[in-house]
Amino acid sequence: MVGHDDDWLHGWCILTNEEMERAVDKAREIPGWTMRSELLVLARLASQVREGGLILEIGGLRGRSTVAMALCTMARVFVVDSFVEGHATAMLDWLSNTQPFSHVMLWRLDSRAAVKRWRLPIDLLFVDGGHSYEEAHSDIFGFGPYVPSKGHIVVHDWGTPDVKRAATEWMEAYGWQVCEQVGDLIVLRR
Repeated sequence: MVGHDDDWLHGWCILTNEEMERAVDKAREIPGWTMRSELLVLARLASQVREGGLILEIGGLRGRSTVAMALCTMARVFVVDSFVEGHATAMLDWLSNTQPFSHVMLWRLDSRAAVKRWRLPIDLLFVDGGHSYEEAHSDIFGFGPYVPSKGHIVVHDWGTPDVKRAATEWMEAYGWQVCEQVGDLIVLRR
């Protein structure tokens, strides 16, 4: 990571492609489902969020995508995950894998409960929680309004019919469009 003190660059995390690839390869040491190409997209988008900005990830599992983003940003990274349904060891792995990052915070709560308490603007929203229509709809429609027009919403598991349906309904309702698709991941912009 290269920091700069120039006024117009202050607060930005400037990475070369090689540095970003090394960060992603480090994150890939953590078991998970997110492919390298998808992690590179997340790392690039995270690097574009200024220090003081906010990244919200729904669904942390063992921390693979969390670490990929944390290595590439100076922004705050919040992760919402309840770690239920037999994921107790995943939570311990997540805590161990993200421990080195002081700018990463876990909100151990079901995303449907978390959205009722959420009030902060989100620069980058990464939705990778439950894959049912109801869960994906709640995550996208619940947290999506906190993402400004210059922000990004990233949805993983786009190939899952229920997730695709929820994301498509969001796009149709609020004028967001797919600006990038890599693997099973889509990036939405307004």
